[in-house]
Amino acid sequence: MVGATFIAASAAASAAGSLNGFDIAGSAREIALERQLDAGLDPAQLREWLKLMSSEPHHVGSAHDKVNVEFILERFKAWGRDAQIETFYVL
Repeated sequence: MVGATFIAASAAASAAGSLNGFDIAGSAREIALERQLDAGLDPAQLREWLKLMSSEPHHVGSAHDKVNVEFILERFKAWGRDAQIETFYVL
């Protein structure tokens, strides 16, 4: 009975335009934010980044891994993020 109630409530929420885990107002904000982020993506640019990052083997600790890390750091900083590289030593 509880499962059926949950499924019915989920179906009603989906029909009303809300996302699972969000109320209707939160769903509207989340959908608007996701559309804004999607609008900022350029498939050609993403393809170039993928080519750059996968152009050589890049296992952990390799020279190209460092190139990728620094490239990603530059991107985050360009987007206004407070980013830095941290080093962790493991077994």
